[in-house]
Amino acid sequence: MLIVSRFHCAIEMNQRQASCQLLVFREGRGFVMNEDIERIVGDYVIVEGSVFGDNLAKRKDATDDDAQFFFVERVSRLNDEKIVELKRMTAQFMRLNHPALVPLQDVYFDAEISSAYLVWVYEGVQLSDVYFRQKQPLPLQYIVQWGMDMCDALIYFHEQNPPYIVETVRPYDIVITQDRRAKLFGYGLGVKQDSLERVSILSATPELCFGNYFAPEHTHTTLLQDLTPQYDIYCLGSTLHQLLTRKDPFQDFDRPLVQRTDYLASALHTAGVPKAVSDIVVKATHDNAEKRYTTVRAMKADLHALATDI
Repeated sequence: MLIVSRFHCAIEMNQRQASCQLLVFREGRGFVMNEDIERIVGDYVIVEGSVFGDNLAKRKDATDDDAQFFFVERVSRLNDEKIVELKRMTAQFMRLNHPALVPLQDVYFDAEISSAYLVWVYEGVQLSDVYFRQKQPLPLQYIVQWGMDMCDALIYFHEQNPPYIVETVRPYDIVITQDRRAKLFGYGLGVKQDSLERVSILSATPELCFGNYFAPEHTHTTLLQDLTPQYDIYCLGSTLHQLLTRKDPFQDFDRPLVQRTDYLASALHTAGVPKAVSDIVVKATHDNAEKRYTTVRAMKADLHALATDI
């Protein structure tokens, strides 16, 4: 049975138990609970927090029976230029209304510590949490559906003018709702503030495994404006590969960040993934960006054709 209902079950617990169950932590390094924490961010009270600044919150005027939670994400090391850009982006994203996106509810800026706090509506369980807690392989029909859901989110962003490349479509950036649908969370806002610094950090700490979702053509010198939709297609393909094989992308792969296609196909075959599904993932994560899907719509069409046969 797929476990996606802890959010709703936790409402019956006391507030501290519930928040421990619901905390989403995107850094991938575990978290330390502070029993004495009680901070206020704008109109929200932090009910639990982590040492890395990611926090679960409720509205200040919420009652004990109020089941609505929010996730407060801190974006740090912002200079004046980054703050202006983040204000522009968040003003745009707060107007979004798409069923495959977790809504951005509020934004607060703290100039004294050069940080911003993004407040997201908490709508479900983090996919990485579902992945690690599930003892058996995830049902194929769910993985295919979640892939289509993420395609919907990427289509929405890629067809903006100009196109918006999300960059982060990892299990850490996806939540699974009570009705077992996937929603994209974060939209890459937190990682876009310093692309060069982010990639250099990931390269120095491979245990985070975040760099493994990056397309081979992405290097520490890649500029954000040079990224194409094929980058997001690769990232989504890597996530699907992980869900299908139950292994972090390329965790056993000691070759450079190129020539991965054969390795991917072999890993999928070893895991017993049906060839029709494997072909989609291998095409999405091809070493050569020109041989990947040209659009996310094309990838979704192939996933949709599979869904009718599962």
